[in-house]
Amino acid sequence: MSLVVRAAPKQVREVATQVLRDDLGARNVSTGPDGRLRGRTRPSWRSWGEDLTVRLDPDEEGTALRVRVESQSAVRVVQVDWGRNGSNERRFYEALRDRLEAIAPGSVTWPPSPRRNAP
Repeated sequence: MSLVVRAAPKQVREVATQVLRDDLGARNVSTGPDGRLRGRTRPSWRSWGEDLTVRLDPDEEGTALRVRVESQSAVRVVQVDWGRNGSNERRFYEALRDRLEAIAPGSVTWPPSPRRNAP
């Protein structure tokens, strides 16, 4: 899943950083050398914490950004996440969409429309 956003890349990066910190409780949010945002949620009684990675890639036309988030258990040997990673991803997309729509109405497409295969 991803969001398609028609807004300034710097603005999208700032809002995505705020969402990671404020809405998901991620700490140590930083930008890696590959340009991806990274953060980690705190451990709780339900989880050892999750590593969150956000990619901001130009779309095929170069007119918008495709935003993707991935949540993985911080402890790699965890076999069952009890829906925690999916919940983190859903919460990220919803919060990012809501914050960006408040700034620039109509700038977010979510969920993306399915691609149709050409014959």
